[in-house]
Amino acid sequence: MKKLIFTVALMAITGMAFAQKDLVESKSLVGIWQQAQANQSNDGQLKITKQPVYKVLNTDNTFFCFAISSNDLSSTVSHWGTYKITSDSTFTESVTRHYTSSALDKSESQMRFKLVDENTFIMRYYNEANKQWIPELWVRVTPRKAVNNNN
Repeated sequence: MKKLIFTVALMAITGMAFAQKDLVESKSLVGIWQQAQANQSNDGQLKITKQPVYKVLNTDNTFFCFAISSNDLSSTVSHWGTYKITSDSTFTESVTRHYTSSALDKSESQMRFKLVDENTFIMRYYNEANKQWIPELWVRVTPRKAVNNNN
């Protein structure tokens, strides 16, 4: 099992290395996204809190999700598969393997999304148990700004 997780992570990193320029310059869903949560403070200000959960949507229509543990900074892949954009507001995720919920292995989910701007999107998935659409907020991971002009 550890070899399989390692292999998937290695494949994903290799793919990212070759498609890095496309991921960084993308203004579409393609890219590296970090899950976030919007909270309203007591003074009415909206505060975005980033979570240690990531979704990578590659240029070859593969994707994977992973999380980083706040305890020991270890990373784990939660699930991976392929995706297909079906309209300007929907896409389908076909999960190949889901490590945290085996019931989702080889499953397909219809997602609704809205690009708020080029670095933020809201995704909704249908939760069958609750019979409702569940929203998730995602913020694009962007390159660190150069400290000087030599980079």
